[in-house]
Amino acid sequence: SIALSPLPTASDDYATGADLIYTVAALSHLTVSLNGSTLSTNGTFTQQDIDDGLVTFQHDGGETAGTLTFTLK
Repeated sequence: SIALSPLPTASDDYATGADLIYTVAALSHLTVSLNGSTLSTNGTFTQQDIDDGLVTFQHDGGETAGTLTFTLK
């Protein structure tokens, strides 16, 4: 797995980490997992999941850099 530094962080004065939802829009040469389960396009995780260390990223091992695009709601 790889470590992103810094990990994505979001905050909102009116929402908790569990209310801040990331949706995977696109990924290439990269696997995103939530608590061991692979996420695909349209998969979701929360800021609380990130804070709790439940989101991991795994590069496919090839020479091409991995990319991840997500939306935040």
